[in-house]
Amino acid sequence: MQMRSGCRGTVYTNLEVNTKEVLRSTPHSETCTADESVLYRNEKRNTLKRRAREETKTVPQIYMEERNCASTSLETAGQFPTYKKVKAAIYRSRAKRFPPLPETRQQLEIPAH
Repeated sequence: MQMRSGCRGTVYTNLEVNTKEVLRSTPHSETCTADESVLYRNEKRNTLKRRAREETKTVPQIYMEERNCASTSLETAGQFPTYKKVKAAIYRSRAKRFPPLPETRQQLEIPAH
């Protein structure tokens, strides 16, 4: 995300809920204007993370589908985040669906049938 000096404008939202509820915000400085491309990239990044948590498709498949949808519009085609920049965030988001792996074999519990 691009940082602008002198501007402390922020918005905190609840990304777990589909409603775009604003939890807290601080105003922008008078000289700051909102950068629509940064907002678009963040929105797409959050969409990719949500889909990775909810769907069983592979991460590259999800990325390609979202990228192909974005490239249909000339205004947004060049603003879509690159795979290299969002790959780690998407995989971290997907990993939250699963319990952590045990550190040793002794901690591994195999249920009996």
